[in-house]
Amino acid sequence: MAENVEELRKQVLDFAGQIIGYKANRPDTLYIFSLYQGGDTLKLAAYSHHLKAFYPQQRIAIVCLQKHSVVAEMFDHIDEVIPMDAKEKDILEMASQDHSYMYGPNWI
Repeated sequence: MAENVEELRKQVLDFAGQIIGYKANRPDTLYIFSLYQGGDTLKLAAYSHHLKAFYPQQRIAIVCLQKHSVVAEMFDHIDEVIPMDAKEKDILEMASQDHSYMYGPNWI
């Protein structure tokens, strides 16, 4: 049974890596992840102007739930809004337990 759990874990991590690799893979971009409530997206999107001040050459992208993307689009310092559906969010949530795997050098 432990082998099945480990295999399932590996599949989840691989799929999460594919999601992130497809959506958040530009080295010239800082990625802000907001996969929960609309208020979190609002706060993190508002924080983007501070990031732009510290990293003026970097693009700022926010990865958020599809239903919250309209909130993120209201902020001028966000260069790109990357929507996630509920299934992608659930997979990223499961994979986030393995922190060393999930965090890239330009992910916030």
